Amino acid sequence: MSDDTPEKAPEKPTVKFEAPPKWAEAMFGRVHEGIAASEARLNSRHDETDAKVDKCIHGLVTVTDEVERVKNDFHEFKGSVNVRLDGNSVRARAQSLHDGEQDTRLDKLSESQMAQLLKEIAKTPMGQKIANGVGALLLALIGFATVWLMAHGGGK
Repeated sequence: MSDDTPEKAPEKPTVKFEAPPKWAEAMFGRVHEGIAASEARLNSRHDETDAKVDKCIHGLVTVTDEVERVKNDFHEFKGSVNVRLDGNSVRARAQSLHDGEQDTRLDKLSESQMAQLLKEIAKTPMGQKIANGVGALLLALIGFATVWLMAHGGGK
């Protein structure tokens, strides 16, 4: 024999076990069946939960897409409104300056000049509409005052 061959470790003595009793095998089988049933229930619940989570994620993506679309629509609308306002601002400024100039001119008019101006305004179609509206309002107020006086004993 050469020195290169490893020496075998002495074998340990083994003890032969007896076969387990039938009741233990049956109980062991029932335990494994219970574990398998629990795993099956957990797996089915896990699959249901996965389906619900997938549905929620899909719904969330849909809502997120819709929110983004609404945001884009809002920004487009806001931009178009700002463009319109910027485009009209020159005219609005000119009108507001014109109105300010008119106010200063009207303040300088005397009472007779104001009365003459109102007569001229009343001759225009818009002035006639305004005069008719003021007249109808005055008639309605007179009628209301008459009814109120009658109801509160003014006609006794």
